[in-house]
Amino acid sequence: MVKKNKKEDNYDEPQGKVAAIIILIIMVLSIAGFAVLMGGPAVDNGSNSNLASEVPMGEIFQNPNTGEVYLGTIRNNEQFIFQDITGYEEDLQMLDIAENIKSKEVIEVYVDSTFNSDESVFLIEKALTGIKKIYTRTLDSTCTTNKLVLTTNETFDSNCIVFSTALNDEYRRADILVYHLVK
Repeated sequence: MVKKNKKEDNYDEPQGKVAAIIILIIMVLSIAGFAVLMGGPAVDNGSNSNLASEVPMGEIFQNPNTGEVYLGTIRNNEQFIFQDITGYEEDLQMLDIAENIKSKEVIEVYVDSTFNSDESVFLIEKALTGIKKIYTRTLDSTCTTNKLVLTTNETFDSNCIVFSTALNDEYRRADILVYHLVK
């Protein structure tokens, strides 16, 4: 049987504690130094330094993969690009609808059963977010002055904002409306 020397056990224990404390201090200082070198602690304040939250209409965006150039804007952190806006300025019906929407504080969006373009609905609702409009989707088809009706049927009365378009032309017309909303 080997007998341990108590004096050696007591002597090794403080050395181990001191070494652990020194290593801990070095680790903490390393992390702090790294944070300082990287510009401080990472804080998500809701903004992305690589992408502006607001860019006026007319900015040129380029697809890095294809080199294609687009006209665009960023509104409320939402990016909108347009490939070809030929004739958009002359579309007074979409301009009137856009101005009517902009004059409202709250918008209800009713999608009629005849309107089958989810892409167009998404694009219009994205524009409402971009121009900071409070909106809700509703199933109530009753017209009110703050209701935007998306339809391919023109039977809605004049109390609501009617976005009516021909079948298979929904996306192009929605793009024109969005252009007028975000410009």
